[in-house]
Amino acid sequence: MAQPLLITEHRKQHTEPPTHHVLASSQSSWLPTSSIQLTDAENGDNAPIAFRNPWPSWHKPTLAEVWQGLEWGEDRDTSIDYAMQDVKLESEASTIQQAQYSDDPTHKSDADPPTGTPTTTRVPAAQSSRAERCRQAAAQLLQVEQPDFSFHPKSSSSSSLKATWLGHAGVLLQLAPLSPGSEPTRVLFDPIFSQRCSPSQLAGPIRSYQAPCPISALPPVDLVIISHNHYDHLDYETVRLLWENNADRLRFVVPLGNKAWFTGGDTSAPAPASTLGLLQMAPDSIVSSNLAIPDDRVIELDWWDEISLTQTASGAAPQTDASQAPSSEADHLRIICTPAQHGSGRYGVDANRALWSSWFLKHTTASRTRHIFFGGDTGCQFHGPAFPPAPPIDALFDDTSTDLADEDGHSDASRADDVRLNIATTTAPDDGETSPLSNGDAQADPFVYPACPAFDEIVERLGRPHFLMLPVSVGATISFLRSYVPLPDSLSPFPRISTGLTAANHMPPWDAVSVFASMTDRSPEAVCMAIHWGTFISGPEEVLKTLGQLKWACNQQRVRYARSLDRHASSTDTTKPIFVALNHGASIEP
Repeated sequence: MAQPLLITEHRKQHTEPPTHHVLASSQSSWLPTSSIQLTDAENGDNAPIAFRNPWPSWHKPTLAEVWQGLEWGEDRDTSIDYAMQDVKLESEASTIQQAQYSDDPTHKSDADPPTGTPTTTRVPAAQSSRAERCRQAAAQLLQVEQPDFSFHPKSSSSSSLKATWLGHAGVLLQLAPLSPGSEPTRVLFDPIFSQRCSPSQLAGPIRSYQAPCPISALPPVDLVIISHNHYDHLDYETVRLLWENNADRLRFVVPLGNKAWFTGGDTSAPAPASTLGLLQMAPDSIVSSNLAIPDDRVIELDWWDEISLTQTASGAAPQTDASQAPSSEADHLRIICTPAQHGSGRYGVDANRALWSSWFLKHTTASRTRHIFFGGDTGCQFHGPAFPPAPPIDALFDDTSTDLADEDGHSDASRADDVRLNIATTTAPDDGETSPLSNGDAQADPFVYPACPAFDEIVERLGRPHFLMLPVSVGATISFLRSYVPLPDSLSPFPRISTGLTAANHMPPWDAVSVFASMTDRSPEAVCMAIHWGTFISGPEEVLKTLGQLKWACNQQRVRYARSLDRHASSTDTTKPIFVALNHGASIEP
């Protein structure tokens, strides 16, 4: 029998409404009684409960900014070619492995993801177009591996944690046991095993890469931590199966306003005064999961609230008891709900009515304390349409290169000139040194906005993290919409959207590397795992673009880019922190 975890809650006490609360209500952890109603400080009326990003860094693009950020035609971002430098394309014939892809609406991948090997096609190199080469490169650079969940920390010299990327933002974190002889403490972040991240498995963004394993193959899970309620981070079928397989031990830890979805509250009861009438018209299956998970198995936290976990003796009953807080000497795990710059919503009229967050973990054992940061889905800074910096053409190609030849047969020379024009205003500083979260003169550049200060505040309050999981891509929705256009990019009427315009809501690789470098002060011991990429995508170019942008951002910001973690390799640069982009199902022990 598994030894249960004792969980102690610690609520931050506020004397004034937190700035991220639009309206204080009975849900607010700082409010002493549920009978008190406060008004919105800005609007002066009893607005429905909601949350907001309270910093100047939060910016929704104007129509003019959106128009300037639209991109048509073939994607000539040199980051794509920069990523392809890491693959070897066969000279006479090429083997193309297509990702395991299914658009079968009846398929229930949560229980049994498709198995088998990808389909293989032989394509003569002479006939391969740039698009074919992109497919070849993406098939080599991003694959699905069988996860290895074994984890046996035995000494202070071995790693005290293991992280496995399960696709998109899903990560299984295994930590050294909190008591001798116990199993590792297992924390699962933002899991999604379904085919689609959508209200229905009949339509919506669909996987291009399958989940690396079924839920039944996971080891026992102690905690599921959710960053927010968007469908690609909070998935009904995934939660249902996780609860079904781990009901003897599992607890869910969620930001404020999300608990009722899990517990399946009484939807027939009258809505509180702070609830919009439209909310009552939403289907119960969307407002609530109707899973009826016991109330004591779901813990809801506001920003800066936290819980502490200790391991109890075998046979003791699980409990939540604030009077039994762990001593500072005991092995324990602190989980702190920390700010993020994002949003929430599941059915249109509930935008920002539930809180979103990042998470900071402090895992303390007899030998050391490890700090772990999960970014979830967060932005950092709004940028202009020329963002992000791209690799200069001279850094990519020599006289014999053919990677830039396009489908119309344009030569490398003419194509290179085009790319030079495209990147003239976006290359990094000559000295290769970019100050993290530094934005220059906002008055001189209308597209310069401040960076989100939350990451600095997290470090100031909680210390520098040793291991981070940060998003590096916009995710699913835009890719899904573009996938409906059955034309090549050179002919597609559906535009791409500049990364700079979505960066305040979704952190791109350049900002992720900046945040990583800033939060860790470039400690050579720090490790970051890329999440929120390479799963719900529009095509292979998106894989290459993400990897190329991440590789270039690391190159320019004195961070080591890696596809696996081997600190003992002879070629390893031990003077830089490491940013790792793994294959689906791969693990690291930082």
